[in-house]
Order: sequence, then structure tokens, then C-alpha cells
Amino acid sequence: AQRGKAFGGLQLTAALGGMLGSVYATNLGGAYLAGMDGWRVVFHTVAAVSAAIGLLTLVGGRDPLYLASGRRERRLDGSLSALRGEVWQLLTAPTFCVLIAQGILG
Repeated sequence: AQRGKAFGGLQLTAALGGMLGSVYATNLGGAYLAGMDGWRVVFHTVAAVSAAIGLLTLVGGRDPLYLASGRRERRLDGSLSALRGEVWQLLTAPTFCVLIAQGILG
């Protein structure tokens, strides 16, 4: 139930973001704002919002499965090899591969 709610919320915010972003880009894309073409302004504002959301997720995001395993919360310790191992584990998970294949094939 928790995972379903999380994925539902993720899909909802992705759809709303796509709709709002399209309306925003369409309305301002052909304009001329602050001495710049409108599409450049849209590009930079969308990039800034995306970076801010990514930073907030990095700082404030919590992994409930990691915490439920009894381990203390992870810190960003800069261990590239540990990160590489986690990424490889994710990329080789069969369910993740199915999700990626579904996205590629439609």
C-alpha cells in the first residue's frame, strides 16, 4: 500500500509537472524577456527548478527500507566505490531492467 501510494504520487507529480511545464514553455517560448529569447528563459528556469528539487531530495529524502533494516541513516561520505556498487546492484536487478525495457519500448 505504501509503495503504491508512493508510485501514484510520483506519477501524479510527473504528469502535473509535464502539463504545467508545457503550458509555461508554450506561453513564454516565443516572447522576449529580460533581454533574452523566451525559450532561453524557460530553459534556465526549468533547469533551476529541477536542480532545486534534486537538491531537496538529496538532502531531505529518506529511504524507508534502508532505515527499516536497522542501519543508521546514510551520510554522504563521498565513497565512490560504495556508490558504484549500489548503482550496479540497481542496474542488474531484473525488475529494474523490465521497467527500463518498458520505457524504451513504450
